[in-house]
Amino acid sequence: MNVNQSSFYWLNSVITVVSILSFLTFFFIKLKFSTKEIDLEKVYQKNSVIKVLYWLAILILIGVMGQLMRVKLNWDFGTVHINAFSIAKTGKYLSIDYFARYPNNNVILLFLVFCYKVIIFFFNTSSIEESYTYMIFINAFIIWLGIFFSYRIIRENFSQNYSFIALFSMIFTLPTLFYANIFYTDTVGFFFVAFVLWLMGRYSFSCDHNKKIMLLIVIGIMIAVGYKIKAFVAILLVAFILNVFFNSKDRWLSRISNIICLIISFLATLFLIGLTTTSIIPVSESLSNENELPLTHWIAMGLNEKTNGGFNQMDYNNIKTFPSYKSKNEEAQRIIKRRIDSRGVIGTSNFVLFSKWTRTWADGDFATKDYGLWDPARDGIIQHLLRNRSISFLFQFTWFFILVLIAVGTLFFNKKTDVANISYYSFFGFVIFLSIWECNSRYVYCFIPIIVVMVITGIRNIKSIITRK
Repeated sequence: MNVNQSSFYWLNSVITVVSILSFLTFFFIKLKFSTKEIDLEKVYQKNSVIKVLYWLAILILIGVMGQLMRVKLNWDFGTVHINAFSIAKTGKYLSIDYFARYPNNNVILLFLVFCYKVIIFFFNTSSIEESYTYMIFINAFIIWLGIFFSYRIIRENFSQNYSFIALFSMIFTLPTLFYANIFYTDTVGFFFVAFVLWLMGRYSFSCDHNKKIMLLIVIGIMIAVGYKIKAFVAILLVAFILNVFFNSKDRWLSRISNIICLIISFLATLFLIGLTTTSIIPVSESLSNENELPLTHWIAMGLNEKTNGGFNQMDYNNIKTFPSYKSKNEEAQRIIKRRIDSRGVIGTSNFVLFSKWTRTWADGDFATKDYGLWDPARDGIIQHLLRNRSISFLFQFTWFFILVLIAVGTLFFNKKTDVANISYYSFFGFVIFLSIWECNSRYVYCFIPIIVVMVITGIRNIKSIITRK
C-alpha cells in the first residue's frame, strides 16, 4: 500500500465509522421514541447506549486523525520517542546528554518507555515505526480524556447545553484533534490541565471537609506530575491559591490551612518525582552541569527579535559552547541585559506586545500547519489542506471569534463560578509567562480547556446582556 492509498484508507475509515455510528445513534432514537419532537438533551442524558456511541465516535475520530496526519519522528518529540523505544527494547540510551540538557523531558521519557514496553509485550513490534502506530492511539486516548474532562467541567459548572457547545468548539473550531499525530508534552499537558481544572471544580462544590482535604492532596499531586511534563500546568496552582484567597467563603484560618495542605502535597510529589527520575535516568552531576540549559537562556531567547521571541538556533548553538551551567547562566544574563538595553523599556514593551504576542496569539491553528507538515509520513488530503492553508484559514476565522468571546467574558466580569475565576487567573498568568519566556503558538494547545471555559463564560455573558435588554 503506497502513501496515497494508505491516506485514502484512513480517511475512508473515519468517514465510514463516524457515518455508521451516527446512523446507529439516530436509528436508536427513532426506535426508542415515537413522538415527533425529541429533546436530544434528554435522550442523551437517559440513554447510556447513545453516550457510549457518542464518545466512541469521538475517540475513533481522534485516532484516525492521528494516523492521517502522521509525521516522521523529528525535533524534540522524535528524540524522546527514539530514546524511549531504545530503552524499552534494549535498555540503552541513544543520547543521554539530551536528557541532561532538557531535564524537563525526563518524566515524559519514563512514561513513553512504559508505553513502548507494553506495546512490545502485547504486539511484539520490532521497529519504532510499527510501535508508533499504536502510540498514536494512546495519544488519541489521552486527548479524548482531555476533551471528556473539559466537557464535564462545562456541564457541571454551566449547563448541559453549554457543554455541547464546548464539545463542538473543541472538535471543530480549535485544532484539538490536529496534534493527535504528535505524542508529546503538549497533548499530555492538555489532559492534565483539563483534569486538574475538573478536580478544582469538584473541590468548589464539596461541603465535606474530609473530601475537600483529599481533593487538595490529589490536586497537588496532579499539578506536580503535570508540571514535570508541561511546566505551564503549575500556573493553575497559583490561580487556585488566588481564587481561595479572594473568592472563598471559608474562614481565613481554613483558607490558609487548605493552601498549606495543597502546597505540601505539591512539593512532596515533586520531591518524590525528583528522586525517581534521578535514580532511573543515568545523568551524572557532571553531565548535568555540562549540558543543562539555565532558565535564563529561554528568557534571553524570548527577547530575540529575529524569531519574534521564538526558538532561535543561533542562540541555542551559542549557549551550548559554554562549558558549565554557571557560565551558561552568566552568558544568558548578559544577553538579556544587552537586548533590553538596546531597545529600552518602551522598545522592549513594544516588542513583547506586538512581536511576541502576534507570534503567540495570532495563530489560530496553534502552528498545526508547521508541525503537521514537518516531514510528514503521508501525503494525503489533510497535508494538501495544510499546504494550501484551507485548515489554517478555518481555524484563523474561528479563532477571531473565540478571542472576541474571551474579551467579552473578561470585560463584563460579573459573578462567575470558581472554575471560571481560576481559568481567568490562569490565562492571565499564561499570557505573562509567554511574554517573558521563549514563545510558540503550539504552547497554547495545552490551555484549550481554559480557553473553552472563557469562551462559554463569554457566550453566557452575551446571553445575559441580551436577556436584560
